[in-house]
Amino acid sequence: MLSFIMISDESLESLIYHCFSTLGTVQHQGDGSFYVQYCDDISKGQLFYIPSEDLYQDYEEEIVEIKKYIKKPFFHLLEFRNGDVNIADIFISKLSALSNIIIDNNHGEIMSLEDCKDRVLRGEDFMLSKH
Repeated sequence: MLSFIMISDESLESLIYHCFSTLGTVQHQGDGSFYVQYCDDISKGQLFYIPSEDLYQDYEEEIVEIKKYIKKPFFHLLEFRNGDVNIADIFISKLSALSNIIIDNNHGEIMSLEDCKDRVLRGEDFMLSKH
């Protein structure tokens, strides 16, 4: 399972849910998390949203830099397992945001949503660091 974190200036839970619903039937879990299987087929990939208030603590070193762009950041954990398709790329390409969104690929790189979408459109894996 791979993961990435979306950082924004507001809660994105409803935006994430809406985006998930364009990929398949959203399944709710008892802890507030939800997930989707692409086209309701597990072999095509799964994407999970996991609410966590503890993510802020993982950014002690980066928080000063993040707050230059987002004054009061909200953190959203997404985990995924690709199958026949790259479900994370499909999700990113479908996102349209009215708020400021930063993506942390959990591999040493933080980028804007627009930069992430550009990478996906060019066929690059946003989960791989360019460093």
